[in-house]
Amino acid sequence: MNILNDNPEPERDLDDSEIDLINRLRSSNLTPDEFVAMIKQQGASEYARSLEETPKYQIDDLNDDELFILDLQTRIEDITEEEALQALEKAKSNEALFAKQVQGIRSEYKRIEDENNQRLALQQENERKEQYQQFQDSVLSEIQNLNKIGDLDIELDVDEMNDVASFILSEDGAGINYFSKALNDPKQLVKMAWFALKGEEAIDNISNYFKNQIKEVSRQQYQKGLEDGKSSRVVARKPA
Repeated sequence: MNILNDNPEPERDLDDSEIDLINRLRSSNLTPDEFVAMIKQQGASEYARSLEETPKYQIDDLNDDELFILDLQTRIEDITEEEALQALEKAKSNEALFAKQVQGIRSEYKRIEDENNQRLALQQENERKEQYQQFQDSVLSEIQNLNKIGDLDIELDVDEMNDVASFILSEDGAGINYFSKALNDPKQLVKMAWFALKGEEAIDNISNYFKNQIKEVSRQQYQKGLEDGKSSRVVARKPA
């Protein structure tokens, strides 16, 4: 009976790879969607690196003859087309030597392309870092200066400032910015849009309501005090 009853359910019987995947998901502290996004991001990064490892050079769009003539025209500014063709024909008379010569020219132009691309990438990276630093400094400055929304006074402590800064500037384990993630959530997006358009007005209305209520309570208390004072007065009568 025990043998017959020992019938594991296939849909609940996980192999080692599936268990490992679940453990990775749990240890990442990410939701399943965020975990999938992280895997996609890693795949995109690996693909980008593979492209960098096998770069495509513009000089490879030229065949050997075109490259030879281009190099001649670059090195000799006043060379004519006829002279360049004559030089090409002479160089090709020795095919083995011509192949080595063209290969050397091609390698030189690829090196120049690499240097230009690296310089451009470094410049773009520095510009991106500078722009992000300016953005980050502006955000931190605005957080520190946040002391009022409409008529409501705001006083953030250090932990609250850090929470706001982290939400705007930091990323989760999948490399997704928390603020961008909120913008991709329709529910959160609508809330933020409403607050941006109507938030201060709503806060002012609430603030004005409580101010009016406090004034009314104060007026009633003052009026009650006057009436209590009148009722407690002792009126002296003349003797008969």
